Amino acid sequence: MPKRPLIDVLRDHTPELMRRPGVVGTAEGEENGRPVFLILLVAAPAPGAEFPTVIEDYPVRLRVVGQVRADSSNRKP
Repeated sequence: MPKRPLIDVLRDHTPELMRRPGVVGTAEGEENGRPVFLILLVAAPAPGAEFPTVIEDYPVRLRVVGQVRADSSNRKP
């Protein structure tokens, strides 16, 4: 059982993960009713690229989401 809330774990580990090529973000996820640490990627990892399988007792899942951009459609003129 994790000792800290996932939001705190994400906050502390995201900066180091964002320095890795192809990582565009992290997020909270759920699998079988349990929280998981998502690492969001622009494309499938290159052969040989290694990512953690667990971070602070949370299972890690990789999710390919493509390029992430800010949505400017809600900006007021």
